[in-house]
Amino acid sequence: MRILVLALFFVSLLSAKILIASFNVQNLFDDKTDGTEYADFKKGGKKNWNKEKYEKKIAAVSKDIKEINADVILLLEIENERVLKELASRTGYEYSVFSRGNDKAPVGLGYLSKRQILSVKEYAVPRVKTRPILQIKVREAGRELNLFGAHFPAMKNSLEKRLNAAKTMLRAVHGVKNAIILGDLNSNWDDKFLLKELKNDYTSIWQYKKGWNSYKSGGTIDHIMIKNDLARAVSADFWVYKTKSSDHNALSVQF
Repeated sequence: MRILVLALFFVSLLSAKILIASFNVQNLFDDKTDGTEYADFKKGGKKNWNKEKYEKKIAAVSKDIKEINADVILLLEIENERVLKELASRTGYEYSVFSRGNDKAPVGLGYLSKRQILSVKEYAVPRVKTRPILQIKVREAGRELNLFGAHFPAMKNSLEKRLNAAKTMLRAVHGVKNAIILGDLNSNWDDKFLLKELKNDYTSIWQYKKGWNSYKSGGTIDHIMIKNDLARAVSADFWVYKTKSSDHNALSVQF
């Protein structure tokens, strides 16, 4: 009997799968004015943002999240922890973690997870007012996965600022096993990709989803990249979700 139980346990480990996703939800601000919002979202701004618009937006984002149905999902352009926790409540996620680097930033990034988050670490980007790189660890099939979520400075910023974010990511992932990089890196998967130094060490969604876009107006600025040591150990399937609530599509990897 004990042998049978152990056999079933190991079979379940082998058959277990985890779905990891990344989704830029496009400016999800709440219905309260804190003063840190983008100008269009402040009281009297061009968006005329209010409780009704917030409720409509968060309902649409929640619907997309539930359709993606990831075990762990990185969300970008979330105003604050209150909004992230509201999303967790509406979509049934038990664990969440949020960061925006400093209290004056308009938006931050955060994870929702059905798996216990084992640890959290932030990497501030030096000399740039931007979101930090947010690392979490979760366990899957007996291995610890290291997720590095990021939202790099927009392309309108100087190349120096964008490279500072890229160099911070390179330092963060250096020597880390079972690493997964995900998020909006504001850099297309081409010869000018900001993390081109990692192309030989990571497997990218864009190697499998050629012809697809992550930004709906065109481009592959959102990314999921899994380190080759992990890619060799699992059979990974990549997906692009056409979302309704954002100007970005969502990306995922399952293994």
